[in-house]
Amino acid sequence: MDLQGTETSSVNQIFKRMKTWGIREAIRWGNVSLSYDEFVAAILAWDHRLEREGVKAGTICAVYSDFTPQTCACLFALMNRGAILVPRTKDVTQE
Repeated sequence: MDLQGTETSSVNQIFKRMKTWGIREAIRWGNVSLSYDEFVAAILAWDHRLEREGVKAGTICAVYSDFTPQTCACLFALMNRGAILVPRTKDVTQE
């Protein structure tokens, strides 16, 4: 299964490459680690959820989260959909 997007998009090209790396560690955050297989599955799950929610190119999405492996998968799926990302963390103040 592939991401919904253009065949030549840089996000889709990276995604295809990640699918070949299998069980190698893709991302680590503290004591949480995902293999490329797990990361790809998480990206696909987020992509389908975002599609159901109507997220498409130009949709503005504010993301307020620590940068966990699941958040990274969500951000990857949002970029693939062409959404406009507004990342926020707990460290950002109103100033």
